[in-house]
Amino acid sequence: MKHLHCLVNALPSPISFLESSHLASIRMRAIPAIKAAKALNWRVTYGEDIQGSPNILLIGKIGADNIEIRQSLWLKKILHARRAGRIFLDYTDHHLGFTSPMSVFYREAIKEVDGCIVPSKAMAALLAEHWPGEINTIEDPIEIQPLFPKEQFNTPVTLLWFGHSSNVEFLIDFLATGFSNGDRIRLIVLSNEAGINLFLGSNLVSLANIEFSVGLWSLDSMLSASKVADICIIPSD
Repeated sequence: MKHLHCLVNALPSPISFLESSHLASIRMRAIPAIKAAKALNWRVTYGEDIQGSPNILLIGKIGADNIEIRQSLWLKKILHARRAGRIFLDYTDHHLGFTSPMSVFYREAIKEVDGCIVPSKAMAALLAEHWPGEINTIEDPIEIQPLFPKEQFNTPVTLLWFGHSSNVEFLIDFLATGFSNGDRIRLIVLSNEAGINLFLGSNLVSLANIEFSVGLWSLDSMLSASKVADICIIPSD
């Protein structure tokens, strides 16, 4: 029996729990792979502890949490798994193209893989500039039904921002520079607990008069907020 192990930043949990994970890399990338392997009657394991000697190791997104410790542990596990089977890297963010906390891990891990998987043709082209091996494109699944654009905006205009705590700084910067004196808006902020604390604890500065509403992100809360909001904003650097 073939054995797939998904190396992901998650504690041992039932599939049903991981399906609602706040990490899109688990929810939208690892879970479909796990389900597909199970449908083929493969043995499937997942998490940071590699069980047995899998025929295929799929490396998911490592994340920036405790990266100095985690990258060392993951690289050791990858080298050990190299002896038993094939290794594939799910490359969803271009950490080889710029300096980030995860860049060192990806530079080292990619030396050991047999192939890479990316979510788009654009990412495939970017990765090909840094790695000459096999690259396959598997797009992200669509989790929700799209909503039709609104014909009439709220008063005040309601903006929606949702994201991980690592992206809150971009929202804070946008609030300081993205509006004109006298603008009046309502802003819905959805994030994990660390992101909410970071946002509420920051020195928010803006020319606009902003009414804030914050909450924990989930698929349900995002869908509810999207039905209220007029515009979704995705600030970056």
